[in-house]
Amino acid sequence: MTGAAVRALPWRPLVAATVAGTALCLVLMLANLSSTRDTFGGLVVAQPDALAAPVLRAELGDDAVGPGGHDSAYFYVVARDPFDLDQAATGLDAPVYRLQRIGFPLAAWLLHPVGGGDGLVLAMAVVGVIAVAGLCLSTGALSATFGGSPLVAVVPGILPGAWMGLRISAGDTAALALAMAALACDGRGRTRWALGLGVAAVLTRETAVLVLLGWLLSRRDRPALRLAVVPAVVAAAWYLVLRATVPVGVNSAGTLAAPGVGLWESARQWAAGVERGGAVIVALTGVLVVVALVRGGWRHPLAGVVVTQLALLTIVAADVIGPERNASRTTLPLAVAAVVMVATPRARVAVSGLFDRSRR
Repeated sequence: MTGAAVRALPWRPLVAATVAGTALCLVLMLANLSSTRDTFGGLVVAQPDALAAPVLRAELGDDAVGPGGHDSAYFYVVARDPFDLDQAATGLDAPVYRLQRIGFPLAAWLLHPVGGGDGLVLAMAVVGVIAVAGLCLSTGALSATFGGSPLVAVVPGILPGAWMGLRISAGDTAALALAMAALACDGRGRTRWALGLGVAAVLTRETAVLVLLGWLLSRRDRPALRLAVVPAVVAAAWYLVLRATVPVGVNSAGTLAAPGVGLWESARQWAAGVERGGAVIVALTGVLVVVALVRGGWRHPLAGVVVTQLALLTIVAADVIGPERNASRTTLPLAVAAVVMVATPRARVAVSGLFDRSRR
């Protein structure tokens, strides 16, 4: 770097905190798995009427099909062979929507490139644990970059969204880990690494582009613009490839709603006693965000990320924000950004030297 270089990362406490956060996440996930197996099944489960159900029943047995089915079934179908899009599409409810998020199943396939079975389920679980570790590490690194403690790396591991994503073998945590790592690299002048991580993030979950856009809202400089635009263009190009090669399937727009409608419908469900865990998660995240904005203010480098994530919460459907399994994952980017803001209240976009831009 040129100019006032950012201090080197304190790797020893950062790694120690990452290990601790990952271990805590694994413990919480296993506790939840043990207490909910009878109702939600194992790590990979399909609803009996899901298109993925025949595949899971044939390869994993009857226990992999039940009323507690979740998105893991679709990740599993894709991970069997992520390069055969036509084959994967036959087991997906919304092929374009599911295949947009190719990153997580592709990573699982790299660990188990020989089809399905229990080995692939294990590979998905391993990728999930690596994703949690990556999220802890990148969060601690971002905190240290802003002058805060690297021990913040412990916190993401205990957030419900992290261990719930691991519980149901979903790719949310992996996408957020990549996006946060992209911000940490960009904040330290590693712009090429940031771009690569940003592209990987949006190919794992397209909504990760909102994290990069939030960074741009706060930074408002050319490197941040590039970090937001390049991954968005790649994600859009991948979407167009999918639209041209596989059937659309069920309209994935069902995950979105008119502003405020999803939250209103969720509130009605919570008031009726349905999925009140989701209400607790949303409320606690809201409190954390208020504390973050009071301590960090709107000039904090992550304030823009908070803005874009709050905007997202206003337009998601009730099925995305209401159930606790979904609310925890949907609010995870917001919670992680708020945690870093709370830990680094003095960080400001205009701090001299902190965002010295070198080209690498």
